[in-house]
Amino acid sequence: MRIGFFDSGIGGLALLEAALKAFPNNHYLYLADNAFAPYGDKTEEEIKQRCLAIQNYFECQDVEAIVVACNTATAIAIDEMRTKTALPIIGVEPAIKPAALSEQTDVAVLATKATLLSERYKKLKAKYDGKGVYESPCAGWVSALEENQRENWPNLLKSALAEIKENKVSHIVLGCTHYIGLKDRIQDYFGYALTFYEPTSGVMQRMKQILSESLEDSTQVLDVHLMATSSVDRLEEWAVRKSLKKHSVSVIDL
Repeated sequence: MRIGFFDSGIGGLALLEAALKAFPNNHYLYLADNAFAPYGDKTEEEIKQRCLAIQNYFECQDVEAIVVACNTATAIAIDEMRTKTALPIIGVEPAIKPAALSEQTDVAVLATKATLLSERYKKLKAKYDGKGVYESPCAGWVSALEENQRENWPNLLKSALAEIKENKVSHIVLGCTHYIGLKDRIQDYFGYALTFYEPTSGVMQRMKQILSESLEDSTQVLDVHLMATSSVDRLEEWAVRKSLKKHSVSVIDL
């Protein structure tokens, strides 16, 4: 199969990496829309326009499924995307359900401002919110990751997490795919044991359910095409770090 993944930047690479391991016998396209990152600071209309443009681009590339590897894009645009195509579209949502089913009294949801304000998130929260839910939009986190601003992390973590730490919350929902790679930083800031909830396993399960007839057992990745709407530096760094074979990297105008 040809499967397209997209995110506002490098966050969705965590899901692509999991898919390469779980379902290697496919052609993968990954689009980092970093010219318009972060999505979390954009209006709903801007986010929808970008997502529909990317969906159209993927369809022109003959993909057979799309993974919206971005919580904000899922929350704002996935319903409209699904009305525009017959392709299977798989999204990501904050893992509130497993957190709510835990024995922990309180949980914290870390997500972008746009995700937390979305109607999709509010409905999800209302469905499973039997506990105290702390929320943080984690201002500046996506930009710091995209631009590799290591020196800013102490202040960014403190600003976003101080209240949550003060209240000894230990169950953390990572409601943005960019945050998946920050587990160690977050753990170090809290200084006590945390339980994280993130969407990777759920997305892999959903891919298997929807695409099971087309996904074949194999140990060889056919090829991976990494694309960006701005700089490809972070994509190239990731490909080198993962020793990714049979891949290409390019900038596209979208």
